[in-house]
Amino acid sequence: MDIKELKIDILKQEIEIVQQKINHFDDLRHRTKQMAVTLWLAAVGVGLTINLQLLLIIAAFVPFPFWVFESVYHKYQEGWSARSTAIQSFIRTGKYKVRGVKDVSLEECLNSPDFGEFPVPDHYAKNTLSKKDHRKRTNVLCNFVKIKKVIFYFPLVIIALLLALVI
Repeated sequence: MDIKELKIDILKQEIEIVQQKINHFDDLRHRTKQMAVTLWLAAVGVGLTINLQLLLIIAAFVPFPFWVFESVYHKYQEGWSARSTAIQSFIRTGKYKVRGVKDVSLEECLNSPDFGEFPVPDHYAKNTLSKKDHRKRTNVLCNFVKIKKVIFYFPLVIIALLLALVI
């Protein structure tokens, strides 16, 4: 087995590994949301049951650690997703711009004795994306303020605070 065949085999395996990791982080993010809602509902329920305003105010802060955890999980998932997108694009279109500067074609890689310049393996896409794009996609703060997370977690905070004001 020569270097090219080895890299092609690694690329095939990498596709599976990357998809498993993306699914793993999807599961972690889903579980994180479940835990956030469960603890928030428990705090709000007890606060309303015993009519304790302080517990409702505390319930408003329950979502924040989970929001941060999910943002961290999403950060890692974004790196894996970027690699998956790069591989799919490379195979589908036959070309890819490695690190945002170097055009690489599938044909060149297949004709090259060492599979050319498409990075294999590169699970987290550090050598596939430009440093700027990689930092942007895997930044925790950028993931923290993504609209889907804000729409999910922010209402929990607002509802708990409104309930605290009503009591």
